[in-house]
Amino acid sequence: MNEINWEDLLQELREKKYSFGKSIRIIRERKKFTIRKVASEVRKTPTYISDIERGNNKPPEKELMEKIFEALELQHMDTRCYLYDQAAIERGKVSWDIAEYIMGNSNLRKAIRMVQRKNSVEPGSGDEFWAECLSKIQI
Repeated sequence: MNEINWEDLLQELREKKYSFGKSIRIIRERKKFTIRKVASEVRKTPTYISDIERGNNKPPEKELMEKIFEALELQHMDTRCYLYDQAAIERGKVSWDIAEYIMGNSNLRKAIRMVQRKNSVEPGSGDEFWAECLSKIQI
């Protein structure tokens, strides 16, 4: 088994601001998995996976993305979240994991809209508010 120090890898991905595809390639190569192996496990062609890694295809939708993560044996949740966000940014959408949660919570939607309106009047106030919220969350 090819073990990865996920915290160090995630720090590298963030610092270098790698795209979704480049991040997938780095993880695959560090795990010493071939494109053929990953492609076979997710039932896609090696060319399709290569095109994702090179940025020629947009990041996949939720189901295929999860299959790729399984094929890569990617269990590190913070790295998955980074990749969810990168995929969403490249697709111009909210990350599916967050969108599902937001849409299931009316109080959260209300809070986001309230802070959004306040931020339009007082730019930067939203960042301060969310930073304060994060500092109070104990998980």
